Amino acid sequence: MKSGPETSRLQALSDWLGAGLGGDVRFDKTVKFDLRGEGFIFIDGVTITHEDRPADLTATVSIDDLRAIGQGKLSTIGAVASRRLGLSDMGVATSLLVPLRALFARSAQAAGSR
Repeated sequence: MKSGPETSRLQALSDWLGAGLGGDVRFDKTVKFDLRGEGFIFIDGVTITHEDRPADLTATVSIDDLRAIGQGKLSTIGAVASRRLGLSDMGVATSLLVPLRALFARSAQAAGSR
């Protein structure tokens, strides 16, 4: 894993997302966020790692854009249309839309309660 500012940004985003996992937020498919050279976030069920493993869905996006999507500051559709977000499989992405929205909502809620 890298060291320096990229690692701390990656870890901060992983921690933010991890705060939203669990309870009713579970994934029945694996998701990998390829953070455009700044690392990876891999979600398998209720576990988050920084592994670059094959996943059912790979979303290619910058750390800043992923956080903006998660906070509701950037729409997913707008990000896809502007090529700020790339999706490996639109069908899988559609099937994961509800758990991803729930993850982002719970992550934001957890961050607000700190």
